[in-house]
Amino acid sequence: MKIYLVGGAIRDQLLNVPIKDRDWVIVGATEKMLLDLNFKKVGKDFPVFLHPISHEEYSLARIDRKSGFGYTGFKTNYSKTVTLKEDLSRRDLTINAIAQDNRGNYIDFFGGLKDLKNRILRHVSCSFCEDPLRIFRIARFSATLNHFGFQIASETMQLMISMVKSKELLYLTKDRIWRETEKACNTNNPHVYFQILYHCNALSIIFPEINYAYQYGSQNINKYFPEKHYRFNFFIEIAKISRLNTGIDIRFAYICAIICHAKIFNTHAFLFKTNNKIFGILIEKLCNRLRIPAYIKDLSIIFSKNVQFLSIIYLQSSKNIVLFLNQIDAWRKPNRVKKLSILIDLYMFSCMKLDILDLYHGNFLRSVFNVSNKVSIKPIISVGFIGIKIRHELIRLRIIAIDKWRKKFSILRTI
Repeated sequence: MKIYLVGGAIRDQLLNVPIKDRDWVIVGATEKMLLDLNFKKVGKDFPVFLHPISHEEYSLARIDRKSGFGYTGFKTNYSKTVTLKEDLSRRDLTINAIAQDNRGNYIDFFGGLKDLKNRILRHVSCSFCEDPLRIFRIARFSATLNHFGFQIASETMQLMISMVKSKELLYLTKDRIWRETEKACNTNNPHVYFQILYHCNALSIIFPEINYAYQYGSQNINKYFPEKHYRFNFFIEIAKISRLNTGIDIRFAYICAIICHAKIFNTHAFLFKTNNKIFGILIEKLCNRLRIPAYIKDLSIIFSKNVQFLSIIYLQSSKNIVLFLNQIDAWRKPNRVKKLSILIDLYMFSCMKLDILDLYHGNFLRSVFNVSNKVSIKPIISVGFIGIKIRHELIRLRIIAIDKWRKKFSILRTI
């Protein structure tokens, strides 16, 4: 029985970045042998075990054979006769197919060390095309390692394009796609993830709204703004915002807002300008289709529906502001106000092409919320209001509170 460190741990070690997880492969062993050594089995389909002390993952060397569609259609052989080379050959990229023995020696059957040095993302073998999820993994690795200068090998990109043509992507579960997307959105360069999907033609299949925003929305917006200093590009907008905020809910909600921003300037612009509910429906369908977590979905829908309102919030009546805060359930979920204030500042900076990140819109939103939130319900009840009249009186008093603050605020701004 021989044990080897494999995969991402070696890649990260050679790139001098923190190692998140260490995975091990065991050659020449059986399931019974590991259970007798107090390893705990955790995988039903694959022979994965947890070390009794370190709790790191150990897998028996295995060979996968394609037997169906998607990423689940595989038959697995994990007998003790499977070699290390056979196990590594089923991995996605050469830089993830390097092993290290207990003496520290690297075992590199597929040129991973050379590709790591030359900053190339290259598939290990033709078995790469058997798992369509690998298209999204490659896109995510491109985003993760972009700052190192990694590029996808041309033959690997061609293989990805042919995989998209085979329509294998349609057999992937949305949960798996979102998992890779979520990881990509947590990198420093999430725009690269969507760029790669665009170049291999997967974007139009999985993210048609984003594909439209890049391919057609950019053209339409630039027709309205022919000035050279204003050149809208979806991927550039995502890159700019990602440098300013790392929250995945903020980033994805902003992506959704740009989708709507691009949609405004299509041939039916009048329809979208007069009915922002269409934006909410559009983004809700996108989030439901991809099974995006509720906290990201809710923020994305709220911001997309109200981005135009928020872009001129300081011109809105106090009544409309209070009704808006009611609508988004701000009193019970004040964190939404904080998130929306961040988003509108980012939106004004990027999409509206402000020269600097002006925090006026966000500060205004937070201020009017804080002022109106100080209005207590207890005095209202104590003077005899009941039922729906409590709500109406609360709205009235909050409007008065905002009006008073605005008068004071306007005086201070003129001093």
